[in-house]
Amino acid sequence: MSDTPQSPGAFWQRPAFKKGLAALLVAVALGLAFAGWLTHAALWLLAAAGVLAVLAIVEAAITAQAAFHARRQRIAEAWALIDERIDGHLAQLKADYWRGNHYGRQGLESSWRWRNALADQAALLWAGLPDDGRVASEHEVRTMMERRTEEAIAEDPYWVFYDPRMERAEFVHYCALVLEEYNWTVVAPPPGCFRAVDLAAEREGTLVVLRCQVVVEPLRQETLERFARDAAEHGLDHAVLVVDGALHHELRYRAEDLGVGIFRHDDLAVLGAQPGSMPRIKPQAALAEGTGGTVSG
Repeated sequence: MSDTPQSPGAFWQRPAFKKGLAALLVAVALGLAFAGWLTHAALWLLAAAGVLAVLAIVEAAITAQAAFHARRQRIAEAWALIDERIDGHLAQLKADYWRGNHYGRQGLESSWRWRNALADQAALLWAGLPDDGRVASEHEVRTMMERRTEEAIAEDPYWVFYDPRMERAEFVHYCALVLEEYNWTVVAPPPGCFRAVDLAAEREGTLVVLRCQVVVEPLRQETLERFARDAAEHGLDHAVLVVDGALHHELRYRAEDLGVGIFRHDDLAVLGAQPGSMPRIKPQAALAEGTGGTVSG
């Protein structure tokens, strides 16, 4: 990306042509002078000077225009490089945005967490640009990264932070993000274990299946019991019910009887911190029969 303009292409723009023309005009003027046409020689010399001046102005204008276009092209290429680098950072930027806003917190703490992460990513990107690619300040790059991140999140419905208006599918994905944030690996549930299981996650050899339930969709006791049976039939030790609000006391007692752990969505941070303390599915859960009732809270 160079600012050096290209040499004029037309023959009449070339210095050799102008020099030749000037020499011809001078020769004609001298010839007229020797022939006694001094007045005419002066006029020809004046005309020659005028032609040279016009050609010089035209050449200066063409050079300036070429330099302008070269600079504009260089700036466009530099911004294209910045755009490409931002694309490479978007996944991390989206993750940082989510970490700074999850659980629906919009206070100073979460805001600054996102701002600090954004500043770090912008500084990293700007430092990696070549010298001739720094057409914008680090602040301008950071502003562009922020805008691109917010646009990307708006276009991707799954990159959401907690909102009490979530539908269950969004809540399930939200729980998966939280688990990954706290070093769990979200894996496919065991084959045939899809009737009541939403997620399966593994950490340090501990496998747990999860049912993610929003309170606006009351959990049926039959679903809870089927969830426990699925875990027991597949030889799993841990099954966790994740809720985003209060759970009716009858369902809570039934979950305790079955050995199903109950966590609120904002308690997933401590899930499995001490695997031995997690409830274990009771063997008789595999034989439990659901009543098919619905208990709302």
